[in-house]
Amino acid sequence: MRINVLGPIEIQHDGGVSRPTAPKVCALLAALLSRRNTPVPVERLVDALWPAGPPRSATDNLRVYVTLLRRMLGDPGRIVPHHRAYALKVEAGELDGDDFDRLLRAARDEHAAGRLRPAAVTYRQALELWRGAAFGGSELGADGRDYAVRLEEDRGAAIEEQVEVDLALGRHRAVVADLRGVVAAYPLRERLHGQLMLALYRSGRQGEALEAYQAARAVLVEELGLDPGPELRRLEAAILRGDPSLSPPPPLPADAPLSSPRDAPPTRELSLPPDAPPASPLAPPRDLPRDAASGLADRAAALSSLSGRPLEPVAGGPSRARSRAAAWAGVLLAATALLGVRASATGHGSPGRVADAGSHQAPDQPGRADQPGRADQPGRADQAGRADGSGQADRAGMASGAVGDGVLTVGTLLPTTGSLYFLGAATSAAAELAVRDVNAAGGVLGRPVRLIRADSGDATRDIATAAVKDLLAQDTDLIVGAASNTVSTMVMDAVSEAGSVMISPSNTAAELTSAYDRGLYFRTAPSDTLQGQLVGRLISEDRNGTVAVIALDDSYADVIVEHAERAMPGVRIVRTIRYGDGEREFGRVAADLARAAPDAVLLVGFDETVHVIRALRKHGLTPAAGRRWYLVDANLSDYSEDLPDGVMATAKGTLAGALPTDDFRRRVREVDPVVEDLSYGPESYDAVVLGALAAEAARGDLGQSIAARLADVSRGGRRCTTYQECVALVRAGEDVDYDGLSGRIEFDSNGDVGEGSFGVYVYDSTNDFRRAATRVVR
Repeated sequence: MRINVLGPIEIQHDGGVSRPTAPKVCALLAALLSRRNTPVPVERLVDALWPAGPPRSATDNLRVYVTLLRRMLGDPGRIVPHHRAYALKVEAGELDGDDFDRLLRAARDEHAAGRLRPAAVTYRQALELWRGAAFGGSELGADGRDYAVRLEEDRGAAIEEQVEVDLALGRHRAVVADLRGVVAAYPLRERLHGQLMLALYRSGRQGEALEAYQAARAVLVEELGLDPGPELRRLEAAILRGDPSLSPPPPLPADAPLSSPRDAPPTRELSLPPDAPPASPLAPPRDLPRDAASGLADRAAALSSLSGRPLEPVAGGPSRARSRAAAWAGVLLAATALLGVRASATGHGSPGRVADAGSHQAPDQPGRADQPGRADQPGRADQAGRADGSGQADRAGMASGAVGDGVLTVGTLLPTTGSLYFLGAATSAAAELAVRDVNAAGGVLGRPVRLIRADSGDATRDIATAAVKDLLAQDTDLIVGAASNTVSTMVMDAVSEAGSVMISPSNTAAELTSAYDRGLYFRTAPSDTLQGQLVGRLISEDRNGTVAVIALDDSYADVIVEHAERAMPGVRIVRTIRYGDGEREFGRVAADLARAAPDAVLLVGFDETVHVIRALRKHGLTPAAGRRWYLVDANLSDYSEDLPDGVMATAKGTLAGALPTDDFRRRVREVDPVVEDLSYGPESYDAVVLGALAAEAARGDLGQSIAARLADVSRGGRRCTTYQECVALVRAGEDVDYDGLSGRIEFDSNGDVGEGSFGVYVYDSTNDFRRAATRVVR
């Protein structure tokens, strides 16, 4: 068995590979790994899975998640039960986090002993284990979060130490471009800023070294309200006076023994004023103990304490918070081959479309920028577009305030074939309508928006991967889609690595909240957590005293049931029955429910729900017999051909999505006259408008820049309801709050909307349903 957590979670075993994405399973695995080979009390695991407060059935639910995790591990004996506790057995070499710790210790030992070349190799091997944020950026409980943060902190320290070794080996020219990307990903680590300054100075670029200091100062002042610490200030002073102590070390002969004294790091110090305490901002660990570190390391700890968070990479980490830092999303993966981390493909997407201050490309030629980075954005790597000694633009330019190619390209990744084709027609037409409205109002940044359509199909056959590749090859900045939760998960990595932003109009899966998306995935449809709340409220509002729950044993049902339980505190749950995928016989379940005699039955499942209904009918548990039924979006279906008339009468169901206005229906049908079902059409329209407004606010069409401003244009400013109205305010320098056809849209730090519109549907005597009300859930 092999467990990889230095990136999206992956479990390798004899039976194949498992990639857990369900939030509760990920949180359970992290909690057990944080105390591996040690019994973890049930109470502690419950707290990890339900940090905001456990449901009444938490202990029973925990057993279900333990069973699911055992299956994924491929060996049920790996999770050992103890008295009210569980322990996960992990052997040496089975966890990539342990391998990283081992290699990092070895690299530090070699570094301390002066064996720089083998130290550089070992640091690189340690960092090559990383594939993204620890645990894929999943939301974790306290123990798992502490473990993930510790891994991320050690990763940051390893990066600093490897750069130190490379500088001591005289590789300053080789590391400049990569250091810009690292500094962008870790903008609050002063030591990295100092290393970049030294590398630039040693490369004969004194002016740029001083500009790097000013960029560091701007970041620290803007983010923390603090000036750089004394070590960084002393380094700036030494650069200003051309201190000879900053000169590069003499090159090592190619045939020098690995442990030769010449291989030891230089010991020269800065020439400092007489009253200054001795310090060396770039000394190796033997001079700067890791725990008592240099002034810069102490400063990093102080900044971490002040800001209340570890100094993590902006592009990931356990918190996944976006805010304006989302403009840097993906920089670490795209720009730092130095670190041995998987790099982004450079043949398409933003890495090849960054602004270049020296570019004289024709403005209408796609693929290059026609404007320099803005000088009025402190804290950004404003020199990223400058050519270095090799003549290549610095790869960190993608996060420097670059504007892209000047044309916002929107691609729709929506189904025109497959089981969800009916959603594709409405959402595609609505997106096209939005593009028409945007262009009628002057486009984005004075140019028409370009629209490209692609078919995502469904999850049964993977045509979406090829469609995404084609969209990215055409420099698509904003992808509207996918419609399917599964398809979005399949393509998210490719889209985010390319630096494009993705807004789904119909994804509702709760696990997408914590998906590893580099801050580039958003959705205008509400999460299943809100649907669960609504179902619970309906059950409570209908004055049911007791309820029975029959639900599929999967993560989707977990979310619905958990949040429904929280929303109906006055209702007693008399039975909770979970069944496996593929189950079709429910006679015993119905007989058990008949004995419990609940007032209401909550049904959470998919196509198999019709078999549950038949069993309930056989045992007299129908709405006609006084039992209220509640369904959800996955099983809200027309049962007129499956059941006798009247079986479903008065049953209720819920489905996310705003109610389209008559005017919107008319306008969509002007785009595509054959559209009938307008489900998620308003959400698709709003996705395009929000992306266009964010591009205007960012003054650029680069995906990261759009992502950085999406939350800004969706909340907190002056309310407006059309693109024409909102863009006029944006161009006048005002903050806006776009509330569109789908209602209030306020993106949170996970890219989710803070509230959602749902239809409440009621079945009639024909076993078909109609929309009876619209509810907004916050």
